[in-house]
Amino acid sequence: MTDCLFCRIVARQSQADIEYEDDAVLAFKDIYPKAPIHLLIVPKRHVSSIMTMEPADVEVVGRCFLAARKIGEARGLAERGPRAGRSSTTCTSTSWPAGG
Repeated sequence: MTDCLFCRIVARQSQADIEYEDDAVLAFKDIYPKAPIHLLIVPKRHVSSIMTMEPADVEVVGRCFLAARKIGEARGLAERGPRAGRSSTTCTSTSWPAGG
């Protein structure tokens, strides 16, 4: 999908500072970070919104969470956790239906 920024990043048509990649997901630094470590983890297959998700999307969305875990472990964040005020994992949908 060419009008989707995330799809363009996955296709390497738009630039991003990539932190992690596997066969299903891509993680890259947010260009306007709100924390010292702020990554966006997106499925390589276009999922337009939570409202349009299908049962087949469950695996790739789960893979995004597994990627977050791998990235956190690789950066030594696994032991810190949100109680230490240093790391957290947040699932955010950037594509919500109008009026929703």
